[in-house]
Amino acid sequence: MRRTFFHLELLDNLICQSSNASVGLPPGLDYIPGNMFLGAVAHKLYSGLQEKAFEVFHSGRVRFGDALPLTPDGQPALPMPLCLHGKKHSTAIKDEHDRLIVSQLHNARVGADEREPWQPLRRGYLTLNGEWLQPKQSITMKTAINSKTGRAFEGHIFGYHGLMAGQRFWTSLEADDTVEAALFEQVVTSLEGRLRLGNSRNAEFGGVHMTRAPDPRHPLFPSGEVVGCRELTLWLVADLMALDPIGMPTLAPLPQWLGLPGGRMVPEKSFLRHRVYAPFNGTRAHEDPERSCIKAGGIIHFELDHPLAANHVSLLDRGLGVHLEAGLGRVIANPPLLLQQPITFYPTPPPFPPVKVVEPTGDHPLIQWMQKRVDGSEQRVEGARLADTMRPWLGSLYQNARRLNGIPDTTPVGPGASQWSGVMTLARMAKDDTTLMEGLFGGKGTGKGREAAGLCSERAGGQGWMNQTSLDGKVTTFRDAFKELCENGQARARRGFVVALARRAMDVAKEQNR
Repeated sequence: MRRTFFHLELLDNLICQSSNASVGLPPGLDYIPGNMFLGAVAHKLYSGLQEKAFEVFHSGRVRFGDALPLTPDGQPALPMPLCLHGKKHSTAIKDEHDRLIVSQLHNARVGADEREPWQPLRRGYLTLNGEWLQPKQSITMKTAINSKTGRAFEGHIFGYHGLMAGQRFWTSLEADDTVEAALFEQVVTSLEGRLRLGNSRNAEFGGVHMTRAPDPRHPLFPSGEVVGCRELTLWLVADLMALDPIGMPTLAPLPQWLGLPGGRMVPEKSFLRHRVYAPFNGTRAHEDPERSCIKAGGIIHFELDHPLAANHVSLLDRGLGVHLEAGLGRVIANPPLLLQQPITFYPTPPPFPPVKVVEPTGDHPLIQWMQKRVDGSEQRVEGARLADTMRPWLGSLYQNARRLNGIPDTTPVGPGASQWSGVMTLARMAKDDTTLMEGLFGGKGTGKGREAAGLCSERAGGQGWMNQTSLDGKVTTFRDAFKELCENGQARARRGFVVALARRAMDVAKEQNR
């Protein structure tokens, strides 16, 4: 059998709903169904494969697995087995590293324990070294838009449960040996790179990046001894849809209905939960037939009339039931982890690469942008502090102009608040210091008309800039005094300083020209 593994990262929130209900807020899945990968590949390849499309997408000879959580260091996880129970009301089921504490666990498949109150863990995923993962989920509320008015519909609010961006998952693609190697490689290639999955994938959700993983040296989750056994325990790592002899879905399958030797299911050693849903087919714009499944994480124990043979090993490895192409029916037979009490976890080398930690470097564009933001903030604070110290200087310009020219207090003098407001606006809009100085005082490249003379001139309509005043015993104008202040380089960020100074000058002008 051919098998290829992938690890993927969620670039956006991913909407994986457990049902297509439109009323209320349907709960979301905490994994990515294999049906989504099948649909993404079918969208790319279906029409081009022609008669081979049935072999890839409908026959079950090519199987798209569910995507399950991956730890930061690259350990894959499987659905929490329902036979694994924890002490009720205990607050110490796991340690600070999210590893389950063995003394707080009980394997109910082995037998009941009446000495302690137990409850099934149910939610989450389990690694072979005992880590308990619970994917992070989000809730997004939306409102429908009226296409006629372009505004929100009254009372048309809906929501999505989704997987949060930034998380990592793993999955696999399998195929029978009868599938051509070139065809299998074509499917593998179509899964690599960026995909969009789930609801609203053409809007803001569903972006994922898939990477092909190296072939693992050892099986990720090895099965136990099977050949010759007359008892069989199955750990469902995906939903299982089984049919009875007349083709009807059943939630209590017999082993012979799954292609195994005849026998019976042992309820006392089986732990099952059920799920009924109808997957939505985007190409047909309609739901596919309803599926009644035993949920992933379930434990089924069979007692067989005849021992298992070698051919049953490949059957169990391939998967049981129907809809194998969508990832259903994957099982681990006689899992060593669940055949013992107490549970024993054991460390294994991670088969997938860990999360890459990128060390920041000074020449990285993001670091440079952030440094500019920090420098800009510091320079604005410095400019505001320096502008505060210039407030008495501004007041002296107006007072000296009145004394020098004999202008009474009732007559306006110098640039008013509106002229300083124009200075502040120009400083905010200027792309650099050169543009600012040319816009204020004129110069090359400033254009024609108002801009050629600069904003701080009578020609540009700025009343009061050419009024005479005195500064340090010398006669000057408001324009020249302001220009000299801008050119002396006291502030690192000239534009920020001019903005802060103009804001304070507006207040001074209002006080001096009442």
